[in-house]
Amino acid sequence: MGDSTQEKTKSFNKGQMIFREGQLNPVAYMVKKGTVSIYRVVNNRKVIVGRMLPGQIFGESAVITGAPFHANAVADDFVDLLVIDQTTLKTLLLKCPGPMQRIVRYLMDRISVLERAVHEQPAPNSFLSICQILELTHKATRPPAPAAKGGDSANVPVPFSYVDFCRNVRNVLLVSQLEIDEVLERLQRLGVMTISEIKSATYRKDVLGNMNVSSEYVQDKHLTLKEPASFMTVARNLSMELPEKTPPCTSELDFIDMQGLAEMVKSTPEILYKKLAQHEIPQNLFFFPADALREWAQVKGEDFFQRVKRKRLNIDELESVDDLVFVDNNTLRDVFQKIGFHKVLVLYAGAQEETRTKMLGCMSGKIAAMVKEESADRAVDDMELADVEAEAIALVRELKGDGKGAAKEERNADAKEAGK
Repeated sequence: MGDSTQEKTKSFNKGQMIFREGQLNPVAYMVKKGTVSIYRVVNNRKVIVGRMLPGQIFGESAVITGAPFHANAVADDFVDLLVIDQTTLKTLLLKCPGPMQRIVRYLMDRISVLERAVHEQPAPNSFLSICQILELTHKATRPPAPAAKGGDSANVPVPFSYVDFCRNVRNVLLVSQLEIDEVLERLQRLGVMTISEIKSATYRKDVLGNMNVSSEYVQDKHLTLKEPASFMTVARNLSMELPEKTPPCTSELDFIDMQGLAEMVKSTPEILYKKLAQHEIPQNLFFFPADALREWAQVKGEDFFQRVKRKRLNIDELESVDDLVFVDNNTLRDVFQKIGFHKVLVLYAGAQEETRTKMLGCMSGKIAAMVKEESADRAVDDMELADVEAEAIALVRELKGDGKGAAKEERNADAKEAGK
């Protein structure tokens, strides 16, 4: 842009509007620093249609066509923008071959038509739309009709995944997770459908070798339509009795699910659930409001979400392989030497990254390299891991002198003697 670059640079503070929908201002912008959100107000909702990063250009349609802006642009943080006027952009286009110019103009026209179509789309009935997706999901899940008897499986209740259903709804409708849950809970209260929890448990061996439930958590839920054939008739009648909620004009899809948060911070839901359980995430964010959570995640940084901060445990509180991070290195070296290479592999394969780093630090370089290489494609056997965990923890207690390892050995010897 020559020496005039500085004259064509504008700065905006966080939250400051760069332009508004319908505004006439034949310039485009290239982001030099910061990020910019492009959004439209559709059916009284603020819909983010894109986020511009450094090096990206926005507002070019208004420059090429001379039409008003079709969306709003707001600074996500402090931004520096390079202003691109009509003269500059047209000069760049004129340097392109004629066919390329026609393609660019055609694409701009198509985008303009699509934007108007989205803007003019009537507001949907969220309750009825969610019910329609419920019926479609039931139909996609139901078993085929018996060929011999010619039976109809359309009215056979069949459970399907709550997690998958919610994900599909959010991909199709502009609704929040809270709205989906509100509809499902209302249908359950009216006896139209059932919601049942699918629980999973982790098991640990006690000092006597008995398998006990260590913890239990809800893995998913099952949704079941009680009378699938008449479900939509009931849903239509209910929708006529429900006034459509109209959120404020500036509202956005304010809530995201756990998987959405995990993708945002490059972590996993399992780690985030543990952080919630240990109160590392403020309670006022449990519903995950998108804007507030995004800002909080940026302040904490990505490293915060990669591992769980643990409270220090006493030797008698050790339960799993990941509790070995609280054991001193000398004791761990002795334990690894006693249990052997194969069982060390089992522990390593079932451990989180923090524990793996601790384990490798207690081995020689050669052994550590072998453990990392041979465990790369190793599947974790939960039963085998539970056995090795119990043995390793018992050895830690024995070596630390709390007497529990010796007591276990004595009980096992008595049991063997009684069995003879």
